Amino acid sequence: RKYILFSDLLIVMPHIPSHPLPIAKQRRSLSITSFLLILFLCFNLHYGFAQDQRVADSLALIYEEGNLEGVEKMELLKDLAFNELNDGKRSLRIAEELIQLAEIEQNSFYLFSGYLQKGEHYKMIGEPEVALEAYFKAVNNQSSTLFNVAR
Repeated sequence: RKYILFSDLLIVMPHIPSHPLPIAKQRRSLSITSFLLILFLCFNLHYGFAQDQRVADSLALIYEEGNLEGVEKMELLKDLAFNELNDGKRSLRIAEELIQLAEIEQNSFYLFSGYLQKGEHYKMIGEPEVALEAYFKAVNNQSSTLFNVAR
């Protein structure tokens, strides 16, 4: 064993064998570690992207104050429409307002988000035809914007 002294910290270094682990054991160890890491990420990352009614309630208070305009208001509407779980009609109304404001502001990102949330609402209440129509509007709007930029 080797002893290394860093000021007041004494570190005992274990004896490191001159030959590393066999390759089969290294691969197995790596694959188990990778599997556990992927499993951990799969079960824990969804919390960052999940809908949360508490967030919607907080955003609703800010929305009701009416102090926001432009991009800030569109971002608030997007988040509010996404997180609203209890009141489907309110979520749809907010998505419609987001679509109208995005059309006025000519903001394709928020227009896409509004149609996406509108489609999600109709999908959740069991109206797939209306949902598809909203999804197609979102995609058509976004693709036309992309092609206009590329020219």
